[in-house]
Amino acid sequence: MFWFFYILFTTFLCLFLLNLLPKKYRVNFSIIYLTLFLTPSQIELGSNNYAPAIFIFFYNATLELNFSLRPLRALMLTFPISLLLFISFFKFKKRFF
Repeated sequence: MFWFFYILFTTFLCLFLLNLLPKKYRVNFSIIYLTLFLTPSQIELGSNNYAPAIFIFFYNATLELNFSLRPLRALMLTFPISLLLFISFFKFKKRFF
């Protein structure tokens, strides 16, 4: 239930942030924002609890003083894959449509 509300809120936040940008860059930044805010990571090793990776990283760095890049591993895998898919989709659309 938490993830449903979080995805809904993140979508609305991304739409709000995209309205501040010129129309030329909206699609590019929508992929970046959604990837950044929706990539999950484990809260602790060995647990089945997940939370957004960027928030886990900032929580660990500021409140727990744990400067580990472990929460960002999922983000470092997801971000290049999403950009690769976006670029391939854009090239496909440009070539055939």
